[in-house]
Parts: sequence; C-alpha cells; structure tokens
Amino acid sequence: MENAKKEFKATVQIGDHVDEVTIYAVSMDAAWQQAETNFGTGVEVTRIRPVVAPNIDRFMVTQ
Repeated sequence: MENAKKEFKATVQIGDHVDEVTIYAVSMDAAWQQAETNFGTGVEVTRIRPVVAPNIDRFMVTQ
C-alpha cells in the first residue's frame, strides 16, 4: 500500500505565468522530480503540496 500513487498539486511558473497542476506520485519527493521532468527547461516548480480530502462532517453534509 505504501507504493500507491497519491495526488499532489504542483505550482509551476512559466515566465510571469503561474499555474497549478495535478501530479500523481508515490511521495512528495517523487512528485517534485516528476513535475520538473514533465515540464523541462524554462519552467520553475515552486511548490508541491499533497491534496487532502475535506472533512465533510464539518459542513453538516448529508449523504
């Protein structure tokens, strides 16, 4: 189970444009490396963060 891919959000900067993209990887380090590899030169990866599911109990949502 520890090799299961998790969802991460990568913030990438291309010139003066900043965008957030989804990366699937087994760890945060792997996500960072994958983001740098996928976007190549001229693109700076500035942030990687895990995607966390919201706590729906807090919003009083009925299922």
